[in-house]
Amino acid sequence: MGIKFSILLKPFNCIGVLQALLNRITKFTPYTPLRLITLISLLTVLSVFLTNKTKAASNTDTDMVYIIEFEEKPVAQYKGSIAGYPATSPSESGKKLDFKQPDIVRYRAYLDQKKSVYLDKIEALLKRKPLVIQSFDVSFFGIVIRMKEEEASKIRNIEGIKQVRADELRTLMNGPLPYK
Repeated sequence: MGIKFSILLKPFNCIGVLQALLNRITKFTPYTPLRLITLISLLTVLSVFLTNKTKAASNTDTDMVYIIEFEEKPVAQYKGSIAGYPATSPSESGKKLDFKQPDIVRYRAYLDQKKSVYLDKIEALLKRKPLVIQSFDVSFFGIVIRMKEEEASKIRNIEGIKQVRADELRTLMNGPLPYK
């Protein structure tokens, strides 16, 4: 009538494990300081176990989402530095961004071709086809892919890649700023 510790290996089952252990303890242990000490010990052991599971999950073997920025300027910032491709930036062209405008269509096709070249380089380096989660070319030229940290460090060395950074959740601070 022993406790099966294999159920402790499933982190999602922790509440059930605690309930089962509490039921067993309350059946055989009267309400005494010994019961309280047993419960505290049990919770301590369980918290150490869960902490180790969390550290193992944050290992570099897990995939993370990375934002990769390329060197070419996006449509909204391009000032016409490439022969045959006029400026698409509203500040240079004096026009609003209209994605049906021929110059913008041509420059976006150029960026798409450059993105394909970068993806081929990434695929050759990683020895697998990267799954592109999102692609950008209007105000930011880059892609979002899922990969391991060691793969991200390899990609940083590809010529034409400006920046590789892990995606992170940021909180918008829209309250009043303190006076200085």
